[in-house]
Amino acid sequence: MARGTRWSHGSLLGAHLALNLAGWLGTAIAGTLHTFFPSLTQTRLRFQRLQKPTYLLWLLGVIELAVAAAFASEVLMAVGWGDLLVSAALLCVNLLASLRAAARPLALPARLLALGQGFLAVGLIVAFVATIVGGTSAPFEAGVSGVLAALLLAGWIGLTVSGSLLHLLAVLGRIRRFTVAMPAPRPGRDRALTAVAGTGVSALALSHAPGLAPLAGPASVITLAAATALALHVLALAMHAVGRTSS
Repeated sequence: MARGTRWSHGSLLGAHLALNLAGWLGTAIAGTLHTFFPSLTQTRLRFQRLQKPTYLLWLLGVIELAVAAAFASEVLMAVGWGDLLVSAALLCVNLLASLRAAARPLALPARLLALGQGFLAVGLIVAFVATIVGGTSAPFEAGVSGVLAALLLAGWIGLTVSGSLLHLLAVLGRIRRFTVAMPAPRPGRDRALTAVAGTGVSALALSHAPGLAPLAGPASVITLAAATALALHVLALAMHAVGRTSS
C-alpha cells in the first residue's frame, strides 16, 4: 500500500483495517476481558468453556474479513462479520454473568467496559446487515462507515480503553502505596457519565442515518464532553500514581 502497488482483486485497505483493528486490537481486547472483567467486578468467569469458541470464532472472522476484503468476496465477508458477531455474543454472555454477580454499586470502569462491548455487538450487527443488503463494500461506504466509526471506534474501543485506564491507573496508585484504598464508586456521577458517553456515541451513530444529519452537532458536543470528562479523570489518576511513585 505504501508503494502504491496496484491491486485489482479487492481492497487492500479493507484487509489492512481488518487485520489491524479486528485482528490486533480486537483480539487483544476480547482475550484480555476474559480475565480482566471478572477481576474488575471481583467475580469469576462464569462460563469458562465459552473461551475457546469465542477465540476461534473471532480469529476465523478476522481472517475471513481480511481475505474477503482483499478479494472482494461478498459471501466470505458476510460470514466473517457473522463469526465476529457470534464471538462477541459469547463474550457478552460471560460479561453479563459477571455483571449480575458483581457487588453493587458498580465501579465506573466496569460500567464503561460493559457499555463498550454493547457497542461492539451493535456495530457488528450493522456491518453484517449492510454486507447482506449492499455487498462487500457497503460497510466501508459513506453513511454506514460513519455509523461503524462511531460504534466501533468511539463506542467500543474508546470506552474500553478509557475504562481500562481508569482501573489500571488506580491499581498502580494502590500498588505504590498499599495504605491507599482504591477509589470508591460514586453511583450518581458514574451513572451520569456512562449515560452521557452512551448517549453521545449513539447520537453520533444515528446522525449518519438518512434524515438525521442535524443530530451531528449536538452528538459531537455530547461525545466531546464525555471524552473530556473521562480524559480529565484519567489524567488525575495518572498524576496521583506518579506522585505516589516520586514520593
